[in-house]
Amino acid sequence: MIKASARVTEKGYSGLGRGEYTFKTTKDITKTEFITYIKNVYSVDVVKIKSLNVKGKAVSRGRISGKRPDYKKMIITLKKGQKIADYELSEK
Repeated sequence: MIKASARVTEKGYSGLGRGEYTFKTTKDITKTEFITYIKNVYSVDVVKIKSLNVKGKAVSRGRISGKRPDYKKMIITLKKGQKIADYELSEK
C-alpha cells in the first residue's frame, strides 16, 4: 500500500508554475510505483520525477530523546496544461 501526502511549502508552491508537485512518501516506494499511483489517483501524465531521501530529525522532550521517521520526497513534473486540483491554493 502506498502512502503519499502533498508537501505544502513555500518552495513547493514556487514549482507550481513549472508544473512541479511535491509529495511525501514512505522510504520503500520506487519511482515507477509512484508514477502508477499518481496516474491512478489523479488521472494525469507524469513527464519527469525526482526522488530525495530525507533523514528524520533528532528530537528531545525533556530527558526523552528520539528521532522523527525518515521519509522520501518525490517531485513530479506533469505534462503541459495538466494540474492536480487537490494541490492548488484556494484564493480568498
